[in-house]
Parts: sequence; C-alpha cells; structure tokens
Amino acid sequence: MKYFNSGIVMCILCICAQTLTAQLFKANVKVNAPNIQNADPKSLERLEAEISEFYNNESFVDIEFEDHEKIEFNVTVFIKEDISPTVFKADFLFQSLRPVYGSDYTTQVMNIIDKDVSFTYTDLQPIQNNTDSYTDPLSSLFTFYAYVILGYDFDSFSEFGGEEYFRQAQLIVQNVPASVKSGDPDWSQPNKINARSRFVLIDDVFNPKAREMRKASYDYHRMGLDVMSSEPEKGLVMILNSLTNIERVEDVYPNSMAVQMFTDAKIQEVVDIMAAGAIGQKKKAYDIMVKIDPYRAERYESLNKL
Repeated sequence: MKYFNSGIVMCILCICAQTLTAQLFKANVKVNAPNIQNADPKSLERLEAEISEFYNNESFVDIEFEDHEKIEFNVTVFIKEDISPTVFKADFLFQSLRPVYGSDYTTQVMNIIDKDVSFTYTDLQPIQNNTDSYTDPLSSLFTFYAYVILGYDFDSFSEFGGEEYFRQAQLIVQNVPASVKSGDPDWSQPNKINARSRFVLIDDVFNPKAREMRKASYDYHRMGLDVMSSEPEKGLVMILNSLTNIERVEDVYPNSMAVQMFTDAKIQEVVDIMAAGAIGQKKKAYDIMVKIDPYRAERYESLNKL
C-alpha cells in the first residue's frame, strides 16, 4: 500500500507539472452578439467557452509559468452579423497586459482589432493549436494571435526575446492555403483593402526598417517602466529615448503598422508618464507623438502647455 500510494502521488505530481506548463495565459474571453437573428445564443456561449479553453489550457511553449507570471489578456469577439446559424462576420479585439516591476500597475502591451472577419462556427467545433499545417480559419486566427501576444510580451522583457514566437506566427501565415487567403485578404500581401492585416503585422516585425520598434519596446518597458518605482527620473529618460527611436522608425518607414500598434496601446499612458517630466521633456514627447500619431494630436495637447 505504501508503494501504491507513492505511485499515485508521483502521478498526481506529474499531471500537475504538465498542467502548470500548459497554463501559460490568463485569458478573459467575451463573445458579444446583441443583434443575432439566425444563430443559437447557446452556440455562441459555447464558442466563448471554446476560446477560453483554448487559451487557458493549451500548451504553446515549453516553459513553466507560475500563476503570477501568466500573460493576461482580453479577447472580445463582437458578432456584427450572423449570415446563417453557422456563418458570421465579427470584429476580434485582442488586448495584452503586462505587470510593471515594483508596482501594482499593469501596462497594455498590445491593443489590436481584427475587423470584419468572416468565419464559420459549428456548435462544439474545436479550436486547435497547429503551427505545422493548416486546420481551419478560426484555429489559425486564434493560434496566430497567441504567438503574436507571446512575441510582444517576451520582447518587453528582453531584447528581441520574442523572436521564436513571432517566427511561429509567421509560419501560421505561410501555411494558410491560397484558397483561404483569396477569401480573407488579412492573410495576404498588403493592398488598399488590408493596409492593416495579419500579414502586415508579422511582416513589420521582421522588416529591417521597423526592427528598431522591438528594441524600443524593450527600452520602454524593461528599462523605462520597470525602473520608475525606484529611479523615476532614469525611467522617464529611457521612455523618452524609446519614443525618439520610434520616431526614427516613422522617418524611414512611414505609417508602419508596428508604430500604429504602439500608439494604439500607449496613447494615454505616454501622456500620463510624460506629464511628470520637465517642460523640455514634455515638449519633446509632444512633438514625437503628434508626428507618429497625427490623427489623434489633440490627445497629446496637455504635454504642449507650458
């Protein structure tokens, strides 16, 4: 009985270890469908559960994460139209978060809306993590964003630390069949219709002209935000330096999706942080942000007041 019980304990420990490794994300998932006419609401509730199960229990990396280390993010699916009981058009919102060292503050790393996605969902249809080959549109979309979120998160903790995860996201794009890409231009080469697309997102990550964005992300988060609790002046200087480097990216690669994604995630945060700076620092931050985010220039106006 002693050895039998020991064996059970070992099995339980092994299962727990595997579970710990698999539980990488802390995803909050919501499917909003206020105006559906054809679909069964229960089916969409199960879709929400499927997405949550996929992100919170699937294994994406061979790294153990403690509970406080899990990557927190929000997934919101806005069903805009149910063309039939199983065919939908929706916007997918992905917002990833990151804790800031030495504080109870959480910063938004990524905020992106994948708009007007047409997809088919049959009740209890599984979402699968398969980077080696194509399975179905929903599986590819959700797996793609899993690795993009991983890439941006790891980049914020170490220089180019998200490289292997971005490579996985790139592989997913490459594995989507031409027949699927023809129906969903977000997987394809950029054009006037999809200037901001999944293809462009991952292409910008590896584009030499935009590569400095990834170094700037590390400087902004790890060398800037993470040191502000102990050395606020040093942290503020590093954040301003990172903005200067992002401005350089804008100079050589105007309107890049990488820069737009940064401003989408950081627009209010930059204003709040730089408000504590000297007049010259605030003015410099204002000039940079208005240059890289001209359509929302009024949001930075408080930094321009003496």
